[in-house]
Amino acid sequence: MPKITYHDDNQPEFIIQPKPSETILEAALHNDIEHYHVCGGHARCTTCRVHILTGQEHLSPRTKAEMRIAIDKNWPDNIRLACQAKALDNITLKRLVIDHVDAELAYSENSTSCFAKEDVLAVMFCDLEKFTSFSAKHLHNPYDVIHLLNRFYQEIGGPIVTNHGIIDNYMGDGFLAFFGLGNNHSPTETCLNAIRASLRMLARVEELNKYISRQFSHQFKIRIGLHYGPVILGEVGYHANKKPTVIGNTVNVASRIESANKEFRTQILASQELIETVQNQVQIGQTFTTQLRGQNRFHQLHEIVGFKTPDTQFLVQSTLEKMMPSINDCTHQFYQQLFQLAPNVKPMFNGMDIKNRKNMLISMIKLAVQGINRFNDFKPSIQQINDKHHHLSLKPTDYVTAVKALTMMLEKHLDKEDFNPAVRQAWTQFYDKIATAIAQIEN
Repeated sequence: MPKITYHDDNQPEFIIQPKPSETILEAALHNDIEHYHVCGGHARCTTCRVHILTGQEHLSPRTKAEMRIAIDKNWPDNIRLACQAKALDNITLKRLVIDHVDAELAYSENSTSCFAKEDVLAVMFCDLEKFTSFSAKHLHNPYDVIHLLNRFYQEIGGPIVTNHGIIDNYMGDGFLAFFGLGNNHSPTETCLNAIRASLRMLARVEELNKYISRQFSHQFKIRIGLHYGPVILGEVGYHANKKPTVIGNTVNVASRIESANKEFRTQILASQELIETVQNQVQIGQTFTTQLRGQNRFHQLHEIVGFKTPDTQFLVQSTLEKMMPSINDCTHQFYQQLFQLAPNVKPMFNGMDIKNRKNMLISMIKLAVQGINRFNDFKPSIQQINDKHHHLSLKPTDYVTAVKALTMMLEKHLDKEDFNPAVRQAWTQFYDKIATAIAQIEN
């Protein structure tokens, strides 16, 4: 007869022998061992889950009900539901739900919105320099402090979201963000997205400083730390206010790297682990070897100053950002150019006021910019644009014309320095990719 050994932390061991065909839960209850099972043993609540310490190969295969939960929760093979698993030979386990607080948490975690898993991501820490001194000087006017902080987040949030990043946590004048969630991004693309966002953030803060100087006679700088490595993703917090977050040593290292900028007088520092994935594409300034606070080994940190060769995504994003401050003029020029290239689409826009035309242009720009980070497959972005504008009866080829009109408008609107040969080449690439994607859709 198989034996089940309960080996819970700081508790005496219990050894029981299950009857034939008994599940682990049934065997525990028959032997007067407390074992939570809020749903009555029907594989719905997960409160009976156990960690198999030894002998996981001696368990019955997962039932369909247990498999559904295991896949949903991304459980490893050694986490099992006691109400479904049967011991075929000797096993040792520990209960994961010990008291009523554990039971409440386990039951709430059973919702499909709650998750916990391990992933490998690029993590960004960003801190706004001199904000503490600014807020101290403006304590008499808290509105200005909060307004300026929100203006800052408005400016730097765009580059992060555009490059498929997620802002995870705000910490006053700093924040944590991560890149690479999901299976659609390679390590190289994940780290490039983090770098693109970082460089665009520097440019956005530089523009923001023009506004701050006029309004408050103040200047800001940001410090960014980037690291790439394994993290744990999950929902954390009081049960009524849980939120997804990332934790682990990778997050801690990214935070320490951000702080190292102050010592080395840099603005963007990245770890060796992140640089290894993109070293042929990113231009490095200074390199430092240092022992980060709280770490027991030395880290090699690299100052990021740009790209070795023109990066199409980055250049397209940059030029589109430069047009946004004068979006009203750009809207007029864009539609003028579009109607010259495709007179047949002009009647579709008759009766549409300038505000709606502007919103359509901004919508197209946002979707297009997000789409260029998927150069190998533009179809989702084009389909999304098409769905948004279905009432206009536009053809797929009309979007190729629209991108061409946008390119010509930018060339006229921006000066030669902003629309230099590298930018022109980037837009040519962008245009060709759009045309190729649309041809595939039509076929």
